[in-house]
Amino acid sequence: SAKFCYRAGGSMPWSYACIVDRLDFTTEVVNQMGPQASASHNPTYPLYPSTRESAGGMYNASNGYFAGGRNYIYSTEISSVTRMDFTTETTSFSTNLPQKRTIVCGISGIKKRSRSSSDIDGKSISSTYGYFAGGFYNPPPGPKDTIDKIDLSTETTSPAKNNLTQARNALVAVSSLNYGYFAGGDGPGDEVVTIDRLYFSSETASTAGNNLPQAKDGMTAVSNSNYGYFAGGIVGSSTYYDTINRIDFANETVSLTGNNLPIARRGGGGVFNVNYGYFAGGNTPPHPSNSETVDRIDFSNETISPSNNLPQTNRFLAAVSSSNYGYFGGGGYPYKDAIDKIDFSSETMGVVSNDLPQARDGLAGLSNANYGYFGGGGYPYKNTIDKIDFSSETTDTAANNLTQTRTQLSAVST
Repeated sequence: SAKFCYRAGGSMPWSYACIVDRLDFTTEVVNQMGPQASASHNPTYPLYPSTRESAGGMYNASNGYFAGGRNYIYSTEISSVTRMDFTTETTSFSTNLPQKRTIVCGISGIKKRSRSSSDIDGKSISSTYGYFAGGFYNPPPGPKDTIDKIDLSTETTSPAKNNLTQARNALVAVSSLNYGYFAGGDGPGDEVVTIDRLYFSSETASTAGNNLPQAKDGMTAVSNSNYGYFAGGIVGSSTYYDTINRIDFANETVSLTGNNLPIARRGGGGVFNVNYGYFAGGNTPPHPSNSETVDRIDFSNETISPSNNLPQTNRFLAAVSSSNYGYFGGGGYPYKDAIDKIDFSSETMGVVSNDLPQARDGLAGLSNANYGYFGGGGYPYKNTIDKIDFSSETTDTAANNLTQTRTQLSAVST
């Protein structure tokens, strides 16, 4: 699974086993989860129901499967397939192989949100392209529909093949395996409900199957492999929201999660790993003031709980995520160049020793395995893209700029 590796069964002196060992990827500690089985004892244990050796293992995002093998007591090959639910760590009968067999080899087809490439320093990267979309530009003043593409292997930027279906700023973005979704924002006349879908392979943009239930801008977004979450937001200058909308990537339906932020707010930054999303900072009513609050959403049950706060109050910041840390850069007012970080393993907060090359708010962030990129923002508006190297936490300016200066834009990576 995303957190653990499981090894089941096997042979021991004069017996086979129904033991399940679990390796915790975070701590690298191995725990034995089931009892041993002797030659004369074949217990039914909820983690691995039968003693056997030489079974084949395979898995998907939700379950692991142990197929076939040899039973010690009857000294015969078996055909049964046992399913292990990663969430509950319980097992149940799944199906039978077409024939009994042992020394089984299993493979798994796991989709990866990545393309094979290397970046400008020769490191392998997990994302090939990033997209900065929308924003506010002056002159001429007004929301924009522009989508810029950054090739993360060379840090070159260019206009994407298509623009958003509707010009807007203060929008947010999430991404699935194949698509980027740009939600809400402030259009030429008012806030919008629109969710646009960007198909990564062709860079075509169209409206998604459903819109937000409420027009608003200034939301905070996080996502996992199955859902994107849009939290908070504002309509006009005084109507703040605490609701969290969810888009299901499988069918693009949009719904409320049923759990809200503890305090209504807008203009925060979102980071996430495979288990949790974090909504940080923003403006809170009644008189708009900057917040240091960080709320955590548990992706397994969508409950909301407080995490540790940012080291300083902040709003209109940008956020990027590595595998171990989330980084919150820029923001204000007054404008900030500081980068705060959250350690996903402990949820402790800290400050990165290196700042962004320039202070600004209203910027947008995207990342791959090695770097986080912060683009646009500020006043006067910027077209520069700054970056943080996750391995050293050093900061620098990327090789190229956005195609136009703008603020209050959004960003995703493939």
